[in-house]
Amino acid sequence: MGLEGTIAQEIGNLSFLTYLDIGNNSFTGSIPDEIGNLNRLRVLVMSNNQLGGHIPTSLGLLTNLEMLDLSDNRLTGSVPLSSLLKISSLRVIAVTRNQQLTGSLPVDMCGPGTRLEKLRLSINQFVGSIPETISRCGQLKIISFSYNNFTGSIPVNIGNLPQLQILALGRNQLSGSIPPSIGNLSNLNTLDFSSNRLQGMVPSEMGQLPNLTFLSLGLNRLHGDFPQSIFNLTTLQTLAFTLNNLSGNLPPSIDQGLPNLQFLYLADNQFSGKIPVSISNLSRLTTLDVNGNSFSGNIPITLGNLQQLQVLRLGFNQFTNNLSIPQQDFLTSLTYCKNLAFIEISTNPITGVLPKSLGSTNMSASLEDFKAFSCRISGAIPDEIGNLNNLVWLTLEDNELTGEIPTTLGRLKKLQRLSIRVNKLHGSIPPSFCNLENLYHLRLTRNRLSGELPNCLGNLISLRRMYLGNNTFSSSIPSSLWSICRIQVLSLFDNSFNGSLPPEISSLSSVIELDLHGNQLSGEIPSTIGQLQNLATLSLSDNELNGHIPESFSSLRNLQYLDISHNNLSGSIPKSLESLLYLSYFNVSFNELTGEIPEGGHFANFTPDLFADNIGLCGSSRFNVEACEMVNTTKSSGNNILIRYIVPPIASMIVERLL
Repeated sequence: MGLEGTIAQEIGNLSFLTYLDIGNNSFTGSIPDEIGNLNRLRVLVMSNNQLGGHIPTSLGLLTNLEMLDLSDNRLTGSVPLSSLLKISSLRVIAVTRNQQLTGSLPVDMCGPGTRLEKLRLSINQFVGSIPETISRCGQLKIISFSYNNFTGSIPVNIGNLPQLQILALGRNQLSGSIPPSIGNLSNLNTLDFSSNRLQGMVPSEMGQLPNLTFLSLGLNRLHGDFPQSIFNLTTLQTLAFTLNNLSGNLPPSIDQGLPNLQFLYLADNQFSGKIPVSISNLSRLTTLDVNGNSFSGNIPITLGNLQQLQVLRLGFNQFTNNLSIPQQDFLTSLTYCKNLAFIEISTNPITGVLPKSLGSTNMSASLEDFKAFSCRISGAIPDEIGNLNNLVWLTLEDNELTGEIPTTLGRLKKLQRLSIRVNKLHGSIPPSFCNLENLYHLRLTRNRLSGELPNCLGNLISLRRMYLGNNTFSSSIPSSLWSICRIQVLSLFDNSFNGSLPPEISSLSSVIELDLHGNQLSGEIPSTIGQLQNLATLSLSDNELNGHIPESFSSLRNLQYLDISHNNLSGSIPKSLESLLYLSYFNVSFNELTGEIPEGGHFANFTPDLFADNIGLCGSSRFNVEACEMVNTTKSSGNNILIRYIVPPIASMIVERLL
């Protein structure tokens, strides 16, 4: 209605008021205590406002109240459940989505004559256990306690609530086993015990719930064989048991037992056996998620019959399809699924080549995410994959792909993540990549790519992470890369990049990780690198850098990892580096450094190998270097000056008198 302001205390003077509904407005302030004076009030609805403060205990005086709805506000403090539950006429208590309400259920719930039908406490901070006496609330149809901090076990006599339709206890800290009496709740349509600490086996009695449409027990500690009786709940639409330790097989006639199934979540369990061909007859199925199990055999090519399918996750199993054999090429059959947005087949021993049909018209209209990493897929990436106009995520890493990167990938204007690392791809990065204006993550590591990097890569303003390491790229690093001010990770290690690091490196103001080790970079390390205030990891090892370690390194306040070993650096290690509070790794071995090794700060924890093969370093014996000796010299004025020097094992150094 758009009303706002506060609720006046004078509302308590409306003694004949029986119905008060001010829900879906913008009222602020607190609920007046005076509302407790409205002893004829039957309905009190204040949901969907911005009310704060405590719930008045005076509400327990409303002896004729039938409905109390204070949901979706900003109320705090303890809910006076003990007094509210003594109102025998009360049918509905709803305080959901206040987030900060607290309290616990009274031990003695629901006395004689109680009419309570709906108890909604979800998305708050309730604590304590669910008392056994809740079974005395014989008229209850809805128990909604999700997203709280309830502990203890589920009451063993919870099955004594014959009218119960919704039992939602998800996202709490409940433990113990699931009571078999659950099977007595013949009117139950929604059962959610997900995200708790429940243990033991799933009771077979759950298969006796003839009206159940939603069953979710994911993210618990359940184990043992999955009851086959659950696969015969013909009304079931959602079946979710993700992240448990359940085992068993899918029944051969799953389509007959679950004809109305829309969502099947069995990921991260120990299910095994084959995916039955009959699963393709579940005409209403929109999500099939069996990731992270031990399923084997071939993925049925009849999955293309699932016209409503939107999400298909089959990764981390033991499927053995050969995509080069038409009778096993399930990807081509999926082109008939016009709504399919997500495909995950990663970490299966799937062989053969990616079919050109992957870029079909149906796929191009719907597919957003395709993950097929750590398989055994070979051959070239088909050009037709560039037709997938809506693709956001493409992951083909850790396969046996060969050939060049298709230039058609540059058409994927919506692409945000592209990972094809650990393959055998050769050639160069296509200039068409510069059209990927939404690309956030690019990972091409460990291929056989070569040539120069396209200078226009610096125009990818959305790019945050770029991994091009372990290839054979050559020439200098394009100057445009130093201008990607929002990039967080730039990894170009183990290539053949040459040239020097420019002062403009300071433009990488958001960079957290900069890995350029294993190249042919030369020249001095620019002092402007000290302006990279977010830098945590810097690796410049195994190059041909010379000059001194910049004093400005001490300005890298978030630096944790610094490796500049195997270069030609000279001079001393700046003592100011002792001030770097988070520095846990520091390697300057195999250079030409001289002077004393600092001992303060985290240097006290560094080992000798991190300073090895610098013949001019001296310091504490624990670094396996010569001591820095003190020498007295005298000026003409008679003042003594102490000079530290090293006596090398073969020839001593001459210390000149300072005049």
